[in-house]
Formats: sequence, structure tokens, C-alpha cells
Amino acid sequence: MTHVRTILALLFISVALVACGKKVNEVSIETNMTEKAVVDLLGKPDYSQTRTLGELTYTHNEWTDKTGTLSVQFHNGKAQYSQFVAPQDQDR
Repeated sequence: MTHVRTILALLFISVALVACGKKVNEVSIETNMTEKAVVDLLGKPDYSQTRTLGELTYTHNEWTDKTGTLSVQFHNGKAQYSQFVAPQDQDR
């Protein structure tokens, strides 16, 4: 039983490290990528807002790390627009 716990713990740590490995400035979001595919690539967004207007569901997600912020807009679950913004220099 302790071997199973050890293996599960190591597996969890490995998955966590892989998920943390992608920087938002290293990811390319293609038009019509599904929201699930983007979340699988980047993990849970740091910010998410969804609105529905008739048959259109609009979702705005943001992922932020030390390299900057990646914003992706989804229409009915498919990426339509993405933008990466690097942090502004604090010395200005």
C-alpha cells in the first residue's frame, strides 16, 4: 500500500511540474482552437469571464506569469483572438 501512495505522489508531482513548465509567451494559440485544448495546454486561467447573447457565448480568459499576460477570446468555445502583453518596465 505504501508503494501505491509513493507512486501516486510522484505522479502528482510530475504532472504539476509539467503543467507549470509552459510560459505564456511560449504558447501559440491558433484561431478555432477549442477552449478545452487551450486549457489543456496552459492550465486553468487566472481570470475568466463568460457572457451569453442569444446563441453566442463569449468567454475571455487570461493567463499571467512573470513573462506577461496572454488573453484569449472564445466564441462558442473556439478561439477567435489572442494577444500576449509583456509586463511594463517598472523603471519608467
